[in-house]
Amino acid sequence: MQKANSPTLANRTVLRVGALFVSMSIALAALLVLITTTQAAGALSTVHRASVTSALPAAANEQQTMRGGEDETEIYGQLAISVTSFVGEWVIDIGAEAPLTIVLGPYTDVRKFRNMLPVPGQWLKVEGRYLEDGRLKAKKVRPDNSVANQVIVRLKATTDPDAVVQALATEYELSVESVLRSADIYLFTTTEDEENDVNRLLTDERIEWAELNRVSRVPTGSPYRTWKWGDAEDSGYLNQRAFEQVNLAPAAGVATGAGVTVALLDTGVDLQHPAFDGLLVIPPTSDMISDTNTPDDIGPGLAWGHGTHIAGIVHAIAPAAQLMPIRVLDSQGRGNTFVLAYAIEYAIAQGADIINLSLGADCESRILTEVIASAIAQNIVIVAAAGNDASIAPPCPASLPGVISVAAVEETRQRAEWSNYGPWIMLAAPGVGITSTFPLGYGVEITATPGYASWSGTSMATPFVSGAAALVLERQADFLQEMSVAMRLSVYGDDISQLNPQPYSVGRHLNIGEALLNGLPEEPEPPTENAYALFLPSVTR
Repeated sequence: MQKANSPTLANRTVLRVGALFVSMSIALAALLVLITTTQAAGALSTVHRASVTSALPAAANEQQTMRGGEDETEIYGQLAISVTSFVGEWVIDIGAEAPLTIVLGPYTDVRKFRNMLPVPGQWLKVEGRYLEDGRLKAKKVRPDNSVANQVIVRLKATTDPDAVVQALATEYELSVESVLRSADIYLFTTTEDEENDVNRLLTDERIEWAELNRVSRVPTGSPYRTWKWGDAEDSGYLNQRAFEQVNLAPAAGVATGAGVTVALLDTGVDLQHPAFDGLLVIPPTSDMISDTNTPDDIGPGLAWGHGTHIAGIVHAIAPAAQLMPIRVLDSQGRGNTFVLAYAIEYAIAQGADIINLSLGADCESRILTEVIASAIAQNIVIVAAAGNDASIAPPCPASLPGVISVAAVEETRQRAEWSNYGPWIMLAAPGVGITSTFPLGYGVEITATPGYASWSGTSMATPFVSGAAALVLERQADFLQEMSVAMRLSVYGDDISQLNPQPYSVGRHLNIGEALLNGLPEEPEPPTENAYALFLPSVTR
């Protein structure tokens, strides 16, 4: 579909980027209970790029596993057990492997904790060396809430931004990593403490704002998640009650999503899955982690299959919609707000009409807030997950103005116990035990066979709404009433407030049939067989 004023990439200079952090839950064994979060990392890549992969934090399947060696390694994981001291042993969950014990001593750098002990579930970055017994001797441990040694800066209006950037780099001993030319936003790296650099830059009159390159994560929390390692059989995918719950049947013959492109900013998609034959739009450098043109959903790892699962839900709702996978999360689900913001702009420039964000980010991120506001101003539909923290606190980007925020409900239309809630949520959709496409098997992606699996979370509820938005957008010009896609989906959603009374409100329940059929001109009934018309002469007095 045509859009005016979409930004182009011609005037962007991108050197390289650090990694994008996003957390999601995932399953771990034969009939697995998906535990809590996942994270994901991404790296920006386009023009004039140095080695992108060298700047990426190690993913779960890429983390060094040299036991008892002298080489230092980086590990990302969640604290598994409460701790009482900054000296001693901590246990962290690092994915499909057994929990890892890290050893902290007086030598361990823990300054970033500001004397506040971490709590179970908190994501950590650990640097150190493996001991012979498999434990890791930690040289440095820090909360994993921002990318180390990176700052994001937006310049004030200037006629010569390149000169200003060069001056800043020299004065503050920074290196330019990447740039969003459309907004004069720059990513710098520093060898000093990034928080100190942000504080110094904020006092510079040439700078509009400066911030850390914050970690973004898909919905955190601990929803119960049943993982089914099935086979290539798709009956559970086709016949699940979720489609009836959102009243999909009336869409048949009315809309299919034809002519609409849905961008999926996620872990990529299983490009060989037969469900997506002829539907994928693959723009150049759409794998922003591996710096390639093939955004495959590669595993193993905590986040493996997340993007494929989401793509399958969109396809089930809008079977003719084009799917644009942009890989901004690695198999661990880690990434940062700079890459996420860049990917949003890139998707729009490549023709996306709808952007699915089954993830979350820090609400203090100015770059993400401004890029999403720009997208909304261009009439791009952005759909985001509400989160799995069972909290009323609004996360981002779901709570940003103009974004369609999506909560998860059970088959009874009652809020899933782990779904976020509150007046900032626009729509609710099925999010429990959803069966969708998945790269089956456990190993590297090339050994997997296409199949189907079940998953729960607001990440799964979100693509139901993205698919519905594609159906509405296809018929937008035909509706008799003028209203936005978001408003149409909300106005014609079902009132479920009695099932979810305050303060646990989750918006209106998605009703695709009502959103599509209300406002379309009525089709004239075809004449019956053997019907005839009687013409009488007119009489003039």
